[in-house]
Amino acid sequence: MSLSVAISSAISGLRATQNNIATVSQNTSNIQTPGYTRKFVTQEAQVHTPTTGGVRTGQVQRTFDQALYRELLQRESQAAHLETVSTTLSSIEKLQGSPESQTSISARLADLRDDFIGLAAKPESVELQADVVNSAQIFAASMNTVANAIIDKRSETQDAIVNTIDTVNGLLTDIAQLDRQIFQTQGTQQGTADLQDRRDLKIRDLAKLVDVVALERADGTMLLMTRGGATLLDRVPNYLSTSPSRIAASSYYDPSGAGGIAPIRLGDPNTGVDITQDLRGGQLGGLLELRDDILPRMQAELDELAHMVAVRFKGKTAPDDGAPGLTLFTDTDGVSIPGDVSGSVDYAPPILYVGFASRIRVGQAVMENAELVRYGDGGAPKVPPASGSSPPDPIAGSTIFLKNVVDHVFGTTTLGGSNHIAFNTQGLGANPRRNLTSSIPANVSLIDFAQSVLVKQSSEAGWAKARATEATAMKEELDFRYSDKTGVNLDEEVVMLTVLQRSYAASSRVITTVEQMYDSLFRIAG
Repeated sequence: MSLSVAISSAISGLRATQNNIATVSQNTSNIQTPGYTRKFVTQEAQVHTPTTGGVRTGQVQRTFDQALYRELLQRESQAAHLETVSTTLSSIEKLQGSPESQTSISARLADLRDDFIGLAAKPESVELQADVVNSAQIFAASMNTVANAIIDKRSETQDAIVNTIDTVNGLLTDIAQLDRQIFQTQGTQQGTADLQDRRDLKIRDLAKLVDVVALERADGTMLLMTRGGATLLDRVPNYLSTSPSRIAASSYYDPSGAGGIAPIRLGDPNTGVDITQDLRGGQLGGLLELRDDILPRMQAELDELAHMVAVRFKGKTAPDDGAPGLTLFTDTDGVSIPGDVSGSVDYAPPILYVGFASRIRVGQAVMENAELVRYGDGGAPKVPPASGSSPPDPIAGSTIFLKNVVDHVFGTTTLGGSNHIAFNTQGLGANPRRNLTSSIPANVSLIDFAQSVLVKQSSEAGWAKARATEATAMKEELDFRYSDKTGVNLDEEVVMLTVLQRSYAASSRVITTVEQMYDSLFRIAG
């Protein structure tokens, strides 16, 4: 090998070392940068011939683990989904109070029962009659507060869905732009490693919003799909769209277009495919689960309690047992009970009283005449006087209504000895095709059902929080593994820098030696 080849090889070694030092410097300066992966310079030996030699450097590459990255995307989606559900349910739980709280719905209903027991012991007491009416108002107000909070949460959830879709579309735009840059830069000396890092970070942000699958092509571009198979990015973004919807108790999403809630479409806002039911991961999936399943079912459980309290007091679940009824609780008009279309309700489907818990109030007649809580709607029982010519006289001391309330309205059987009609636990909610169901026992007393609703919904919040905590921990563990495998290790970079310093010094020494040899040759030749 000639001296010229030797010096050329040494110079190529210096250049390679300089490139590597620059890469190490880039690594150490970005050790805290989110999403940054360790970079390295590819290099290969040039074919050694009498006229050539040295080293050739290539593009800057990155350390990447595709399998871990895909799993990390899935964990991101799961954690975001569960955290979204947990946050909403926790806020409702705080409003409801704990099962032991004296201000919970079940406690307010128990207070009403206790006031009826007190009134039964002293029926003529005007003060005790007023206490019953006051307790009934407090119970109704408690129902209104919690039920309206659930409806408000559904409305907030719908607003969050619209905002989340806007964020998804913005991320798709950013990812598509990075995708184009990567495609255009492929094969050039500039390299694509940093662009790929930025794209991967954006995709992770997207995975927090929707359950996304990322597939990288040979040309460096990315195919993004939901796990349901909807294509979000295939060289160009495929945007999501929906419309703001005003949420009421009776609102629901249905593919047919009924229910008042707009679908989520892929592509064209008017003719695109409805993928609402395919979006089940990430924050968006959590919001949809809350809006369409969890919150409507929780609302329906409260509606069931409100309706059964009203009809049991009215006597509509046992119309033939001879006990007087009382229109203690009604809809907003102060007179009617929803679902009481025939005047003799044995059974009404839940769809007829959707949202009743948010509207329940004390009947207007009771508000105007508190004595009705002593006798029922008919007032004091009367009999005609012996002469038959005077107005009827009230029957003094009649307690059949109060006895029925204490022993049977708040119990599990009617005055006639039969079981009360069971609570509805299937076919709940406004959507006739959703068939929401509840696991609460159906053949129980009013207070037991109220307590079960509170315990169940409180347990759901606790369970959701536990699942979210576990999912977050699993995601963080996987994130640590991914960072450990692909991120920058400062100790390793320092070791690499030491090696590069020695390599640079060695190449410099070769050049110095060759120069000295040339000088010797020139002196001999001169």
